[in-house]
Amino acid sequence: PMTYYAYAIVFTVASAAGGGSWIGFTNFLLEITQDEERIAFIGMNGTLLAPTALMPVIGGLLLKFFPYEAVFALAAMGGLLALLNAYRLTEPRTLAR
Repeated sequence: PMTYYAYAIVFTVASAAGGGSWIGFTNFLLEITQDEERIAFIGMNGTLLAPTALMPVIGGLLLKFFPYEAVFALAAMGGLLALLNAYRLTEPRTLAR
């Protein structure tokens, strides 16, 4: 009963965050590329991100061999690494073209 609402809130927030980050990432990519390179960068972005569709399957396989705590710790470390890398990004509008 109450867990249903908790799941609904968690997945709604996660979906909103994922959609928002995708919009931000795409706009950042469009800002940092030159006009003549833009199509190639967007195509390469899609190609390089395609394997991430397998991440839920890989997570399920990891759970067959490792406890939940270890898999969640690995995911948390990956998220922290991504956050640290995100802080290294520069504002594209301040870069000289």
